[in-house]
Amino acid sequence: MLMDVAQNRRWPLLLAARVSCNLECCRQDGFDIDEWARENLVDILTLGSRSIDCDIDEFLRVTRGHNIKLQPCHDDHHATDAYQYPSIEFFRGVAANWWRQGADSLMTFNWSNASPDLCQIVGATPGPASQHQAYHEIGSPRTLQGKDKMFVVQRRGGYPWAEGYFNHNDDAVLPLELPADGGPRSVQIRVGDHVSDDVQQIKQVVLRLIMFRADASDAIDAKLNGVPLSLDVRDDDWKDRQIFSSRPQPASGGADRWKINPNQRLSRLDYKVVPRLCKLGLNQVSLRIGARDSWNPDASIKLEKVEVHVRYKNE
Repeated sequence: MLMDVAQNRRWPLLLAARVSCNLECCRQDGFDIDEWARENLVDILTLGSRSIDCDIDEFLRVTRGHNIKLQPCHDDHHATDAYQYPSIEFFRGVAANWWRQGADSLMTFNWSNASPDLCQIVGATPGPASQHQAYHEIGSPRTLQGKDKMFVVQRRGGYPWAEGYFNHNDDAVLPLELPADGGPRSVQIRVGDHVSDDVQQIKQVVLRLIMFRADASDAIDAKLNGVPLSLDVRDDDWKDRQIFSSRPQPASGGADRWKINPNQRLSRLDYKVVPRLCKLGLNQVSLRIGARDSWNPDASIKLEKVEVHVRYKNE
């Protein structure tokens, strides 16, 4: 029907369909992307919504040979868990990863694009400044080049009213328990900047861990791609208003009215990373509980966040 309308008006009328963030999600929700591609039923696939882990490689394999564009989507209202209304560095990292994987365009959803003055006129709450800044930067790899970024590991969560697999990411690895017996655990983190090729432009690379139930005496051994890292900064009184341990994590979404719990006790551990250790694409972070003499040596530690911060000299 759309092709007939396009032919009559002598101008393309494209069809975009928003689907889950990977092919397994699509299969579980009944979206047969392989067949859609074979029959050329769509022009654009908008990938995901709240999840930042879009498996663009899978969709590229299925759509190869068909003129179907891939457009990952970022929702900053029902946001990826514990990263709602984040810093500009987060937005840059997400966009850099998507461009590097082969996205044709990016979509934003539930972002604020009105000026603060206009928001005041209509009685709306202005969006975060990072959203406005991101619109000037995330539109191409060129405008992201040489800018500080944060790359993160996805956390589990979902919409409060979501059905099916589409708006959930229950298979995300975080939060993750580090066993008290020192058994190793590994997570993968995607880095969309070619850090090892830009060593002269890099000011600092940091692996940051946020943990719950870590005693100040607990040593956490960390490796990046098999290489041990040295601890640089530790804060055992860290606060994060979007992490709720020991209470249950609420469903994603809302107006960002969460407050810091003054009694919250998280641990933030920053490890120095030699830039040449960072691979373009997936990197493996290996962690284990090392020496400890805490009051409860049999307790596991809950790993809440894993982040790689890349800072450039000109920023």
